[in-house]
Amino acid sequence: MAGPMLRAALLASVVANLLFVFVVYALAAQRDEARSQRDTIAAQVIHQRAEFEVRARQREREQHEALAGIRLIFAREMQDAQNDHDTVVADLRADNLRLRRHWQGCAATAQLSAAAATAAGADGGAELRARGAADLVRAGAQCDARIRALQSAIRTYAGGTT
Repeated sequence: MAGPMLRAALLASVVANLLFVFVVYALAAQRDEARSQRDTIAAQVIHQRAEFEVRARQREREQHEALAGIRLIFAREMQDAQNDHDTVVADLRADNLRLRRHWQGCAATAQLSAAAATAAGADGGAELRARGAADLVRAGAQCDARIRALQSAIRTYAGGTT
């Protein structure tokens, strides 16, 4: 009787050990599968991050190039504003351009005697008015150029077209 019980106990022990080994191998397989999935996800994250960085660098390059173009346009427009100023001053001096009446000074000044007109002209009022008009032309052109440059920069950073 001890023999069959011993065999049953031995068989139960072998089955338990086999079951234990099976469970250990199953758990090891699950662990390996989880590690594999983790490694796959980590590789995907690394790949997506690399793609994101490439796209971000490309966008930075595009914005840098767009802003460089805006700077060139701005510099050209500022030079054009200075050229317009110089042209207005030269045209006013050469009498190729005349100021509107409200920029010409008091009409009564023109009716003064020759001595008074000479004295009035000595203060350079006409030259100051001409220079003031030319400065206004330049200031307006420079302001317009700045506004266009800033609007272009904002559109560039907002993702719009330049």
